[in-house]
Amino acid sequence: MGLFYSYPELSLVFDGQFNESDSLITYTCYHTPWIYVFNRQGDLVAEVETRDRIPFPTIIRYRDYFVFERGRTFNSNMGSFARGDTLYVFSYRVPASPGFTLDLYGIPRDDYLGSIGLESGGEATNQDVDGVYIRGEVLGVLAKGELHGYCL
Repeated sequence: MGLFYSYPELSLVFDGQFNESDSLITYTCYHTPWIYVFNRQGDLVAEVETRDRIPFPTIIRYRDYFVFERGRTFNSNMGSFARGDTLYVFSYRVPASPGFTLDLYGIPRDDYLGSIGLESGGEATNQDVDGVYIRGEVLGVLAKGELHGYCL
């Protein structure tokens, strides 16, 4: 891991999204293979390193800006949610075929459990995921400007 000292550098490296499910909160990093799982009180329950194994992002300074170095920073995961003792991850690194693929990991030990497919995403793929929403037994996936719904 590179050494990053400033808030702008760290905010680029750890850029991502929070997601809240019934009992757990996840934070998915877009440019590292890490997902952090918290309970409702904000305590860290698990730090899961996904199978992507992408290199750590490289940040450079261009004039007054910090930016990702071209060709040395990659997308990792697009979103996640947790239910019970399972973490569900929309990895960026899956074949770009229509539909969504979820990688499953055990919580708190980050064991890879396998993958499942979700049909009816139209032409959308994991690479198109802009948001993941879960309420009770309903999963919503926002991709290509459309909300796709699934019963869990």
